[in-house]
Amino acid sequence: MNRVGIDVDHMVGILLLAVVVVFWVGASCLTNELFETNAYNKPFFLTYLNISLFALYLAPDLWRIIQLRRKSLHERTDRTLPIQTQESFSELLPLINSGSSNSSNSSSLVDMRVKDTMRLSVLFCVLWFVANLAANSALSYTTVASSTILSSTSSFFTLFLATSLGIETFSMKKLLGLFVSLFGIILIVMQSSKQQDSVSASSFLVGNTLALLGSFGYSVYTTLLKYEISSKGLQLDIQMFLGYVGIFTFLLFWPVLIILDITHLETFELPSDPRIFFLVMLNCIIIFVSDFFWCKALILTSPLVVTIGLTFTIPLAMFADFVWQNASFTPWYIVGVFFIFISFLLVNHRGESAVEKRCTTVEKEPILDP
Repeated sequence: MNRVGIDVDHMVGILLLAVVVVFWVGASCLTNELFETNAYNKPFFLTYLNISLFALYLAPDLWRIIQLRRKSLHERTDRTLPIQTQESFSELLPLINSGSSNSSNSSSLVDMRVKDTMRLSVLFCVLWFVANLAANSALSYTTVASSTILSSTSSFFTLFLATSLGIETFSMKKLLGLFVSLFGIILIVMQSSKQQDSVSASSFLVGNTLALLGSFGYSVYTTLLKYEISSKGLQLDIQMFLGYVGIFTFLLFWPVLIILDITHLETFELPSDPRIFFLVMLNCIIIFVSDFFWCKALILTSPLVVTIGLTFTIPLAMFADFVWQNASFTPWYIVGVFFIFISFLLVNHRGESAVEKRCTTVEKEPILDP
């Protein structure tokens, strides 16, 4: 891919990241509304539901396989059926479009790609679940802005991990960008902390600790996902990856849901209020769409760019607190946001990357292998 192509990909990744910022703050507001009012304070179940629904990404491929099997049953009398069926299944099996090549080598590549994706999904469903559970639970004890601000510290974790794994090059410009971002965050936190009189010190500490844990977990699975894709040259089918993450989450964590219900740590019950049910479903839809865009943005850019870019959730989170909780603005908020914007420009500078080769995404239309 030429330099122009790389820049286009990078810009597309930035645009997708902007969409993710809006969606994630919206989801945080909805979750905070459910938790703070105790209307439906079920952080584990909401996290479980949100991620398990990723399994719906596999629905189109399952439908195509069902249709193909029906067609093969009707055409079984055709003598050419065995060849045709083998060719058709080699394209679809299992749950991806692998191209139009019908050779045994192509089938082997397809099987290997699926196995790699499934292995990746098993690993990341655990990391993904724990990080999101910590972030969701934090909203039970603190505000959207405070949770989002502390979550943004993941940029430091990401730079350290990505540099250690060789998928980011360390530079003073990047380090300066992170400290500029931290300075902007501190300015905002100083003003935000003055508005936390209604929240007890112990509750605020628990919320901040959980937000920080979610921040570290986010940086771990973001960096490792990019590392796995880059180091192995895996052509990641995002729909299949998220679909398997949803399936494995559903299978692995339902026993925990039962244990929490038996011990009354979090009783299992569906929302009875239609308004609460609507908010829960809306939150699921937002997470369902935004996490797909997040994966795509990560592939097209880098872990550090994605992580530092998400600090733009802060001004949106402040606006959300202003609307939902009648929080007030001060000039320091604007100054803090300005520093965050400068830090993003510094980190996003297109210099030499530790991984210049771009990992590509398998589209949902067949692509001919060269």
